[in-house]
Amino acid sequence: VLPRPRLIHTDRLLRLTAVAVGVAHGWAGLVLLSERRIRNKMIRTLVEALATGLAAWVVSFVVVAEMVLLGWV
Repeated sequence: VLPRPRLIHTDRLLRLTAVAVGVAHGWAGLVLLSERRIRNKMIRTLVEALATGLAAWVVSFVVVAEMVLLGWV
């Protein structure tokens, strides 16, 4: 039994870490699938670049949103 569930569910560092791990997992999975399924090297590189850009955007969006919630911006 967790002693402080409210603290765990509202911790910003834990939330940021969970988002970062989830985004990294999704990015790595998409890159792995593109390596296995897409034969054309140019299209595969484009898919990987788009996945990288999307992952970076999501992480930066979440970080900025947390900064706004904290009142740092």
